[in-house]
Amino acid sequence: MHIEQLPRVESHYCRSSSSREYLDADLSISKLYDMYVKWCEERGAEVVRKHMYTSIFNQEYNISFVKPKKDRCDMCEKFRLKGKEKSLNEEDRQLYHAHRVAVENSRVEKKKDKETEDVIVSFDLEKALTLPKTDISNSFYKRKLSCYNLTGHLHKDKTAYCCLWTEAMCGRKGNDIASAIVKIL
Repeated sequence: MHIEQLPRVESHYCRSSSSREYLDADLSISKLYDMYVKWCEERGAEVVRKHMYTSIFNQEYNISFVKPKKDRCDMCEKFRLKGKEKSLNEEDRQLYHAHRVAVENSRVEKKKDKETEDVIVSFDLEKALTLPKTDISNSFYKRKLSCYNLTGHLHKDKTAYCCLWTEAMCGRKGNDIASAIVKIL
């Protein structure tokens, strides 16, 4: 079926603990349905209505759209979800309180670090970019190239550095990240 031919992208978030597959954030159910209609027309296949397509997409596939969001740690996310479900107990609250104290202590230390003469560089592996970005519907069925971006921020003079590479060059395992850090330094 049409949905099975859509290329999946890795999520920057929870990629090791989730079996969910992801589609590019530029897509939506409406865009997918329009692509599906064209796909059926090209093959002379019968087109189902949009509500049926949406139902199949949501119920038969474990697929979501990658949406950029702020990084959250596992503890904060767990607490947020339990709060939504109203299943928090006293132990959860104490653990979360201790966690927030540790986070605040880290912020205080970071502020102290900024005020020192020592050279401090912070690194972050940004969300993977998929290439090419295009509105041509046939390109959605092709395998996209992942582009990785490791940023380094020199706190002293607020200078930012980037190391970009594609999956064709190397991946994003420990050695790959270490090589990117060395390039930035």
